[in-house]
Amino acid sequence: MRLQGGPTVAAPTCQVLPPLIPGYSPTCPYTLHPNESGAWTAPDLAKARALVAASGTRGMRVELWSYQFQPYQAEMRSVASALRKLGYRVDFRTPGDPIYYPTVDNSAKTPQAGLLSWIADFPAAADFLQQLTCGAFEPRSFGNENVAEFCDPKTDALIARAERLEPTDPQAAAAAWAAADRRAVELAPYAPMYVQRYVDLVSRRVGNYEFSPQSGTLVDQLWVR
Repeated sequence: MRLQGGPTVAAPTCQVLPPLIPGYSPTCPYTLHPNESGAWTAPDLAKARALVAASGTRGMRVELWSYQFQPYQAEMRSVASALRKLGYRVDFRTPGDPIYYPTVDNSAKTPQAGLLSWIADFPAAADFLQQLTCGAFEPRSFGNENVAEFCDPKTDALIARAERLEPTDPQAAAAAWAAADRRAVELAPYAPMYVQRYVDLVSRRVGNYEFSPQSGTLVDQLWVR
């Protein structure tokens, strides 16, 4: 978060759904002193090291890929440093865009870990969680959205329930989306890091400023004195 520019432009998160999306309910079990607010507070390195020891993977070599450009490369170097502190041997690679996605997306070539950023096509939970369904996994495909190769029938059932309810009972649908999000947090196909925030600077001569969580500044609503 600091490498993104601090709390003005980024907020830590532990879950797939971001704020302002229907179904978002704050949750964060992966933090020091988890509480009902769902906020991330600090790393729990003691628990992390205990989990690594229990898994029997300490000392394992991890191939970690990153985008080549900044600040993402610096962020993933920070992740590499954290993995080393947990006892892993890390091979850090920045192959460049022409190679990155054809490799990361393809199940035949997928490295063990890599960076994935996601921008919603539309402001709905489905746009974030559909990529975690069994049907979203396309083996050996450059167009594979389910990069984690995650397939969990219970998660699929929660997503299907949310989609059935959405046209007639949005509140119940939101609860089902929240349950699917919590399931994703529990099984951890991804390790979410932060949600980006957008900051607009306007002069005193600008009026009727309106912001859309999906589209940003609504330029056609502004007036300038």
